[in-house]
Amino acid sequence: MELHSHSHRLEPRAPDWPAAAVSGFAAGTFHFDSSVGMGLLVGAVFGLAMYLLNFYAIARYFPWFADLRGWMTMAAHLIFGMTAAIMYRKLERQDLLG
Repeated sequence: MELHSHSHRLEPRAPDWPAAAVSGFAAGTFHFDSSVGMGLLVGAVFGLAMYLLNFYAIARYFPWFADLRGWMTMAAHLIFGMTAAIMYRKLERQDLLG
């Protein structure tokens, strides 16, 4: 197997500024970190959204993802989302204090 560096091209792409502006506005407008329970709920919703994106939207292009669908994978994504939300909340609180 040979690797040729000329077989790949880098195509310059511009960022999608309208999408970035809308997502930045949405993230800055809503404050879901008022309590631990709300943080866990938002984290679970984030984990569920990542699960749906990974195993339904991306599975169109990578069919082997469809084989991994199931409740255990969904539970892992929910736990990941809740953990990420709690860690974000803790790190944000420490940053505000120090």
